[in-house]
Amino acid sequence: MAKRSEVSEGYKERLAQWVEEELAKPEIESQRHFGSVVGVSYTTVQKWLKKLISSPLQDDSINKIARYRGWSSAKVRAWLHAVDIDFESDADEIVSLRIEVLEEKVLELQATMATLLEGPMLWVGMCIQDSLREAGIDWRTEEGIATVMSYLEKYDRGQWTRVMVLPILRGVMMPSEEQIHPLGFALNQITGEWPNGRMESEVAKTKESLKRMEQGSEPEEAEESEAANE
Repeated sequence: MAKRSEVSEGYKERLAQWVEEELAKPEIESQRHFGSVVGVSYTTVQKWLKKLISSPLQDDSINKIARYRGWSSAKVRAWLHAVDIDFESDADEIVSLRIEVLEEKVLELQATMATLLEGPMLWVGMCIQDSLREAGIDWRTEEGIATVMSYLEKYDRGQWTRVMVLPILRGVMMPSEEQIHPLGFALNQITGEWPNGRMESEVAKTKESLKRMEQGSEPEEAEESEAANE
């Protein structure tokens, strides 16, 4: 997965100041109590208070803060990023939602740039791309990615992001053990070509192919070593 973007000192300060203000309220007994009310761990509260975060909060934390404050997740992001928006206006609400899209686009770009350097197209990725293409789905477009995401959400709501899916669709990253079944389910719903067991089979083929490539490089390395010794 791509490295998340760094967070500004102002972002850390706003989060820390909010935690400090909440802890000062008489109904909040302690940091541990505050964490339980928000739905995060005691150590997370400490990190926020001491400004020990190094990247923007993930969706889970944003959503918990939003529930606690009675805000939308978009408003929480706008507040943390110091984006001055009047949320009484529908137009401004739309603008605030763009903050979420912008963050996701940045992470998508980081994921793409990182995975492009990881090596040649993986076999399982080629199979996925071929199936989508035959089903009339262009995985390179926003619409195509959204289609795959919609089926993944039916299987495993809230567990997938474009940052996770894009490298797999590009064929430069294999799905993890946890991702195999839901991804196979989604692809079968879209294309009808990924019944139970096929994703596991294609991943196994990919691993075997990579293993053979690694083993095939060993004799060459040995010959080069012997030549150097001579």
